[in-house]
Amino acid sequence: MVVLKEEIGTAVTIESISFMINTPGWGSLTKEDVTFYLALSDQDELSAVFSENYITGTRIEVLHLDAMDLSGEQGDWMQIEFETPFWYLYEHNLLLEISTPEYDGCYAHFYGWDPDSDRSLYNYDIAADQGNLLSEVPYMKLEGTLSLEQNTFGRIKVVLGRDEHL
Repeated sequence: MVVLKEEIGTAVTIESISFMINTPGWGSLTKEDVTFYLALSDQDELSAVFSENYITGTRIEVLHLDAMDLSGEQGDWMQIEFETPFWYLYEHNLLLEISTPEYDGCYAHFYGWDPDSDRSLYNYDIAADQGNLLSEVPYMKLEGTLSLEQNTFGRIKVVLGRDEHL
């Protein structure tokens, strides 16, 4: 999914991401072999071809989990800490890729919003080079460190989405 730079608003080292759970009584669900990538993109809307959506050389694996627990209650934020922080310079849009070999619709258990543009892309075949465009984007919080001065650091939290649940 693509996040517009105007929605982020500043340069930041992204250290974690959170999604808001929307399924009541979800309980516990485990996804196997999950990898998160962040990259830069010049596009406001995605192409159906995965590799056309990010700027070459900017796609970085920020987290790989053998198993990811997707538990929580409706309205809770599920936070995911990255192993590798991602320096976002605020010159391009941000692209988030979540890769898992057995997609079963479980990521649809997060609250989302419709920006009326093709901002998400999915495919049930992890080996495919293109996918299906979707306008729904999950609510997410990007958290990280904002460098203010040489020896001063601040924290930043960016909440993406527009709804009464936020």
